[in-house]
Amino acid sequence: YRVPFFEELGKRYDITVLYFTGNPGAVSFKTIRYQGPFYRFKFIRYTPGVRRIVKEYDCVIIMFDLWWLNLVALPFTLKGKHTRSILWGHGIGRTHGIEMATVLRRYIAAKAHALIFYTKETKEIFRIRTGVQENKCFVANNTILVKNTLDGPLSLQNRNYFLYLGRVQQRKQIPILLQAYALLSAEYKHKYQLYIVGDGDQPFISTLKALAASLGLSDKVVFERGTYNEHHICRYYSKAVAYVSPGAVGLGVAQSFAYGVPVITTTNAGHGPEFAYCNDENSYFYADSGDTTDRIQQLNGVLVKAISDNTLWQRKAAAAQYTYEKECSMENMLNGFAAAIAYAGR
Repeated sequence: YRVPFFEELGKRYDITVLYFTGNPGAVSFKTIRYQGPFYRFKFIRYTPGVRRIVKEYDCVIIMFDLWWLNLVALPFTLKGKHTRSILWGHGIGRTHGIEMATVLRRYIAAKAHALIFYTKETKEIFRIRTGVQENKCFVANNTILVKNTLDGPLSLQNRNYFLYLGRVQQRKQIPILLQAYALLSAEYKHKYQLYIVGDGDQPFISTLKALAASLGLSDKVVFERGTYNEHHICRYYSKAVAYVSPGAVGLGVAQSFAYGVPVITTTNAGHGPEFAYCNDENSYFYADSGDTTDRIQQLNGVLVKAISDNTLWQRKAAAAQYTYEKECSMENMLNGFAAAIAYAGR
């Protein structure tokens, strides 16, 4: 999903993308596949050959992840006058509650020439926790390029299922969704199916299918493989009432909003920074009390709310689309990078 962004960034700058796994395919920008030593220990990564590669460039944008030891050391080891370093990431991220990690981030951020954050909220949290100076912090709203947006008026009458689209992982709490959906009336289940689209751990997917069968939902819940095909993704969203994730949400928020599809999620999960795009105008929320039975009941109530009030749904769908256009456009992300690069190179 990063490739379209790098394609657009490559129209403004002569860029080279260094990658460690996978294959970006045929792209217009330069790429380097890392071939040096690669050491792993649990979450820790150490790739000592990186500095030799990146020291030849004017500006290096670095993934700001403490688990990649020598990547976050680059602001200290690169020659500042020759190679400018910019850190890009969530901000505090998964180490939010670890004081030592915050201290490390403070020192690393102080050495970097600029920092890019996914959202203004993550930027402010980082600044409050670390005290890093305001003028070197920039926001490039993290997003995903959506080309095939929907035409015509947004109408609940044209929608006939709830949708989960993304990695099928336990942290997404899909069993809660299945049980909440099972509580819908027979009339609602006849009119609105549930689509779960995505790849993941196959034993877990099998467990979900078994749960759906035990709940009497085999003919109501559709499981389909994940896809990156834009036409297929557009087709899924074109008939979706809402994008539902009882667990953490991330970039799926931006994609959902691009198609005018509201998000249904809890207010207190360990969400990605993209959750900041969600509000009462474009999403349906429920509180997670920690009790499983209560969570199921709460989510069921929100599912009913989404399909029983057409006026409210249309308002939220329009607000979702507006949010993507104003906050999640690729142009916004590119402008954030351009501002950080200009500041670092001044």
